[in-house]
Amino acid sequence: MYHYSTGNMVSWQKCCVIVIVYVYGLFNICFSNQADHETTKHLKSCKEVCTEISQQIAKKIKTDRPLRLGVIAVVPSYEASETENKFGEYFSELLTSTLQDNSSNIRLFERKRLNIILKENALGLSGLIDEKQAKQIGNLVPLDVLLSGTYVLMQNCVEVNIRLIDVVTGEILFATNKQILLTDDLLTLFESGLQVAPASKSKPKTIKEMCAPKWNQVKKMLSNLTSQQN
Repeated sequence: MYHYSTGNMVSWQKCCVIVIVYVYGLFNICFSNQADHETTKHLKSCKEVCTEISQQIAKKIKTDRPLRLGVIAVVPSYEASETENKFGEYFSELLTSTLQDNSSNIRLFERKRLNIILKENALGLSGLIDEKQAKQIGNLVPLDVLLSGTYVLMQNCVEVNIRLIDVVTGEILFATNKQILLTDDLLTLFESGLQVAPASKSKPKTIKEMCAPKWNQVKKMLSNLTSQQN
């Protein structure tokens, strides 16, 4: 029978500790990666979010006559360095299209015309439209309601806040908060160069797939321990 020397025993114990620590770190990494995938799993695409908002507005507003609605481009809720509000324009155009498709009781006011009127009257709007601003616009444009919003660029998503306001009373008729999955394509609409990691467009990997490379290293270390023991 093979007898361990004190030196061999100490060496073997050190290897065991290293393997245990390595395995512990491995599972922390794997489950952390899986948690990130779980976080983004519930997020929807930009088009899905716009469709959802349009359907909610259509259900919320019920009138005997077509509702005249104006859409203002959503803007960053923070002071942005971008020279162009590319995401805001893209989102607002997409939302306008889905509103048109999902409600027969809404008459949309042409966005370019609305922007021209606002500029001509020196109404520089930033952020969510308040009661006073909504009433000012109502006096200039033949509208019933106005839709505006803000957004924030986050790690795995773009968070948008949307509000629908009655331009006569200033009453908030509808408000919602949505999170949009941040894809590589969507990230190109931002010019700020923020170090934001876009969510992967590929199918999320299973824990087994994510841990396989690290687990192979652990098995190699265990094999080396077995060899030392024999």
